[in-house]
This record gives sequence, C-alpha cells and structure tokens, in this order.
Amino acid sequence: MSKSKDVDAYLQGELCAKAELATKLLHDIAWSKWTTDAMTARVDPIYKQAREISYWLLSNDDWYTENEDGGE
Repeated sequence: MSKSKDVDAYLQGELCAKAELATKLLHDIAWSKWTTDAMTARVDPIYKQAREISYWLLSNDDWYTENEDGGE
C-alpha cells in the first residue's frame, strides 16, 4: 500500500472514530441532565481533537499533492 493510501486509511479511521464518539456524546447529552460544567468537560477534548484533524487535513494538502508521485 502506498504512503498516501496509508494516510487516507488512517485519517478515515480517525474521523470515523471521532464521529462515533460525537454521536455517543450527543446521545448522552440528549438523554441526561448534565450540568454545563459536566458537558464542557466531556466535549472539550473531542472538540480539540476534531480541530487538530481539521487543521492537519487543511494545512497538509500541499504535502499530499507534492507526494502523489511517490516522492518524499
């Protein structure tokens, strides 16, 4: 498997895991009587990870394009 396909597979797995976690979190929030502080404590780490993945995807587009021919 090429390096770019490895990266694609890894990112797809990470994004699916984050989406699943976010879905569970939303379900928890919808069906519980959490305080605002409790919700913030659960949401903050997920939000930060999602922003990191988004930043990585957006800022590494040049790297991906430059390396499509197999160069490193």
